[in-house]
Amino acid sequence: MFNKLTLVVAIAALSALTACSDNAIDTPNAATSESAVSEPNKPASAAISIPPYKIVEDEVKGNVKRTVEVELSSRMDEESLVALAEKIYELSNAKVERTFIMYRLANGGDGSAWATTHYNPDLKVNIVGATASDYERIKNTNVSEGEVLGSWMVSRGMDSKITAYKKDGQVYIRELYNIGPLYKEDPVYESTELDEGIKFQSENDKDHNEYYIINKKGDLEFWSDNGNYYTAQKI
Repeated sequence: MFNKLTLVVAIAALSALTACSDNAIDTPNAATSESAVSEPNKPASAAISIPPYKIVEDEVKGNVKRTVEVELSSRMDEESLVALAEKIYELSNAKVERTFIMYRLANGGDGSAWATTHYNPDLKVNIVGATASDYERIKNTNVSEGEVLGSWMVSRGMDSKITAYKKDGQVYIRELYNIGPLYKEDPVYESTELDEGIKFQSENDKDHNEYYIINKKGDLEFWSDNGNYYTAQKI
């Protein structure tokens, strides 16, 4: 279970490094939520719908770089993200060579970067998680091949849908990303009744003492030797 998260952790760590800087600058409405509206004499991007967001950090380091950390109320599609990037980019009068903007989800994420829009110096958009439309498509895709025991949306950098199902007396877990399923063949999981709920563990996970628990509320808990480190709500 941990091997498949290596890529996610690496992406999150890289994004966090680009958000580090030293000196704060004064930018308007740096810590307030707002929704973009169409205004006269504004570029066309200003008319694109932008969900509420909050700038939680905006710093510059000399004339070298500016780093911005943004908290999003919800996922968005690339067109809206580009419009938001342009809006944030124009908030500062600082003359810097590069501007790094990182976006986190206020709800449903694990604190890692959902997307970045870096001006280095030209704009490059990187959506690590799923866009709003892709997220709904993944959520509404049926991936089970038997009796569904539960389905959950997981947002740990890269968004995915986990489905546990039972077929021919065996329990399987399938994880679906925007690019497709994680495995060519779904791994078999052993199920155990606990006071906390139902524990699921594959043979591979036993080597690292990692496992899932479907708790009494139906949510999916991720467990390791360090305890419950993430919980996905049921769909």
